[in-house]
Amino acid sequence: MIFSRKKSSSFERGLTLIELLVVVSIISLLSSIVLASLRESRGKAQDSKVVSQLLEMRSVAELNNSGSSYGIASGENNCGTLDDVFTNAKFNDTGNWPVIDGYIIAPVCYSNAAGDGDMITAFSVWNNLNNSSGWCVDSEGSSVRLDSAPYNHVCTPGGSGSVGTTQDGDSCSLNSDCLSGFCGYLDGPGNPQICTDGSSNYLCTNNDQCVYFCDSSSRCAGPNNRSEGDPCSDNYNCLSNSCNPLSFVCDPDIVLTETGGYCEYNEQCTSGYCTNSTCTDTNKLTGESCLDGYECSSGICDSGTLTCF
Repeated sequence: MIFSRKKSSSFERGLTLIELLVVVSIISLLSSIVLASLRESRGKAQDSKVVSQLLEMRSVAELNNSGSSYGIASGENNCGTLDDVFTNAKFNDTGNWPVIDGYIIAPVCYSNAAGDGDMITAFSVWNNLNNSSGWCVDSEGSSVRLDSAPYNHVCTPGGSGSVGTTQDGDSCSLNSDCLSGFCGYLDGPGNPQICTDGSSNYLCTNNDQCVYFCDSSSRCAGPNNRSEGDPCSDNYNCLSNSCNPLSFVCDPDIVLTETGGYCEYNEQCTSGYCTNSTCTDTNKLTGESCLDGYECSSGICDSGTLTCF
């Protein structure tokens, strides 16, 4: 009798050790990519909520403004009774600052008070962000990213530092030389530096020399005349009237497109409506062609005939 040995297929014998290691490596790589993306998305969501919280705190302060002050300080740069306002408005029912996905809100407040009992007429509030930097809002309308807490009542890019005794207009070499905390230029870089108030009356080479930031023309910019790429928190901060909600920087100027032109969102169209990447009308009558209901005066677009009811 003759016996034959049946050959086993690769499916019957299973995976070799090398093949198994390759599969495990690929799964591990894909898992790492997905987890990194999730962490980044979670961090951006946390940061957005922190910024929203700070803006709400500023609104609460304005609502409690007596018309002459935000409160009474109990020391230099102290927020005193304004801190009490923030503490009593923690925006939840637990009596603590909100916890955002495990990240704790712990705002820091500074005022323009010179000492105990002084009236607070200006303030700034700063909080850490997920990426180890921070965000600051102040009573002058600023809302900017800061690597570290400010040292006075304005959100000063560049973070904390010591303040000197040199008066505005006198010569300086460092921000810390000046009582204002700003050492900039009256006639532009290359000329002698002087102590300034960090306003748009002065020129600069970096953000540290300005209350808000140094723009592309080397001049200290105000809170609401920001150019493309400058930090922002709301549309009104930007000359383009468009603040990117994900990156918190000003978008380019929006050029309005006529009906039939290419678009990505409604604000790009003269009609105010962008449908399937095309600017569309909003007043089409029964029988006229349409792509979506909001093109039609009736609000209904027949999906079969692609005409307005």
